[in-house]
Amino acid sequence: MKSYKVLSVVFLFFLIGISTKAQVFYAINYDNDTIRYMITSNTPPYTVEVTNPNNVPLKKGPMATPYSYYSGTLVIPPYVTHDSIQYSVTSIGENAFSPSFLLRGVRLPNTIKTIRKNAFQESGVRSLYIPDSVTYIEGSIGSHLTKIIMPNSTFTINPENFDYFFENYYNQEKYIYFTSNNPLIIENKPYDTMYANSRSHLVFPCDSSSEYLISPYWNAFPNKTEADVNYIYKRQCDGTYNENGFDVNMTGFYERVINRNNGCDSIVFLDFSMNDIPRNLRIHKTFNIYYDVYALSWNGSSPYYEIYIDDIYHSTTRFNTEILGPTDTNIHRFKVRGISGDCISNFSEELCQSVSLEKIKKEDIDINIYPNPCNGFTKLSFEGLNSNANVCIIDMFGKEISRYNINPFQDELKINLQGYTKGIYCIMLIDERGKSISTKLIIQ
Repeated sequence: MKSYKVLSVVFLFFLIGISTKAQVFYAINYDNDTIRYMITSNTPPYTVEVTNPNNVPLKKGPMATPYSYYSGTLVIPPYVTHDSIQYSVTSIGENAFSPSFLLRGVRLPNTIKTIRKNAFQESGVRSLYIPDSVTYIEGSIGSHLTKIIMPNSTFTINPENFDYFFENYYNQEKYIYFTSNNPLIIENKPYDTMYANSRSHLVFPCDSSSEYLISPYWNAFPNKTEADVNYIYKRQCDGTYNENGFDVNMTGFYERVINRNNGCDSIVFLDFSMNDIPRNLRIHKTFNIYYDVYALSWNGSSPYYEIYIDDIYHSTTRFNTEILGPTDTNIHRFKVRGISGDCISNFSEELCQSVSLEKIKKEDIDINIYPNPCNGFTKLSFEGLNSNANVCIIDMFGKEISRYNINPFQDELKINLQGYTKGIYCIMLIDERGKSISTKLIIQ
């Protein structure tokens, strides 16, 4: 009997181990982005949640890439298949996209019902369309967002949903657009007056603005306007989108205001995705602990890029910067093309340039660290920073050991190095555009 019980317990733990391992899996979407999912129901209806990709096996490009799990625009599919079972993607998990400072947009499917707290915190996403299927937002949605289009559904808003959003630490214009004719109810308490500042804007539907204004707490906001909001999502391989009054040929989140005679305007948002041709190629110097190297950077919004040097394929990267190798005295020809699923863009304009140290143009962000060498504290000063950025301290094995967030209103950062092992470290600053600059630090 005892033996039976022992075997039963062992078998139970074995099953629990299998079940635990099966709760999380990875899947690749149309754009070849690796997304991490957690199973929330393994019985019909099968459902999963997009969860933080803390171990997503992404290809590493420049040293900055470990600090952004995603870049460009991430498309979440409505369904995903695992072990021959199709799961519905119904939830965005806590800190799902953190950190992803190079992420510019997330497109949510109409299967999403829940967005958990801080889902978009520490990401580069600025504009977010919440689909009509969403009925619950848990906690704060994120502080870096500037425009949120609310769903045409009825649910109760927790005041915490937008606390960081309206706190507005960086003094930005913040907009929430409502599409539901039924006023959303604020739970328990009004927003603190600090959130109802002069840069907080609420936009109500034309036919129901009066109902919003007589609902509790909405009058606390100083900026209230009327407008009917329409959202359009369009994806194409190339060319120009010229419908609904737009004329665009680059990936982006566009806005157009249509003036009406009755005084109530219509706002049309275009969430446009195109595999545009990479542009503005440039060579710059960087540092990889042991010697000076050069990197190639460009502008673009494709999920992946192929780099060619002297008409020979060199590498594929998901980022807009790629470290190419040690500097030399030769002149090389560089070109890049974007890859998005089955869409392949034309090549960029060819850049013909020497990669010798004397010919490489300096980036527009300057950094200086003093004292260096140091043994306790040091100070990093910087100029030319026009956006939020991260300062990362990396050891000689390429491991990040510390990270600091800075903003464009700062010009220096004091760094505490007490307790660090003696040796050579890399101090890297990377801004929201993906531009990076680094320097060597010696701890004695």
